[in-house]
Amino acid sequence: MIGLIGASTILIIINKIVILSLLFMIIIGFNLIKMSSEEKRKRIVVILGFSFLASIFQVLFNTMIPLTARIYLGIQTTTRLVSLSLIVFIFTDNTSPSSIISALSFLPKQLLLMLTITLSLIPEILGEISHIRLVQKTRGYPPDKFSVIPTIIPILNPLFYRTLRRAELIAMTMETRGFNNTN
Repeated sequence: MIGLIGASTILIIINKIVILSLLFMIIIGFNLIKMSSEEKRKRIVVILGFSFLASIFQVLFNTMIPLTARIYLGIQTTTRLVSLSLIVFIFTDNTSPSSIISALSFLPKQLLLMLTITLSLIPEILGEISHIRLVQKTRGYPPDKFSVIPTIIPILNPLFYRTLRRAELIAMTMETRGFNNTN
């Protein structure tokens, strides 16, 4: 936990792109060693997509500074986002959710419960996404590899429905068991 906080702080404080790039390559190397190839590809594609989007926003909408500085900041933002995300992936791959929760035991009970539920639902939601993709593939839905929006929308609708249904079941269970009962 302390290593995660320290590495994240270092990545945020450093402003030299050369040092950031070196740290980025080291982090990529650790991730390539730890994960299976399919898992690596899925995680890195998602991270790179969001980071590229953040970089584009930096270049397009930060009009207070010159274009070269915007491009530099876009590269710096992308490097930081990818590095921080990969550090979190290393941390969560090597640490059990119960260890993470016990390390954060100083937090209020309700916040710990939310964190526990979130950590337990992330793998289930990722499983739901792959299940929805498989079901749509068996129904003959052709996913387009080049356009992201038409591919994501048919997945989001059933995913939102299933996630909201699961959240409602968790809320009803908590209510029937008397969680946060003031009596």
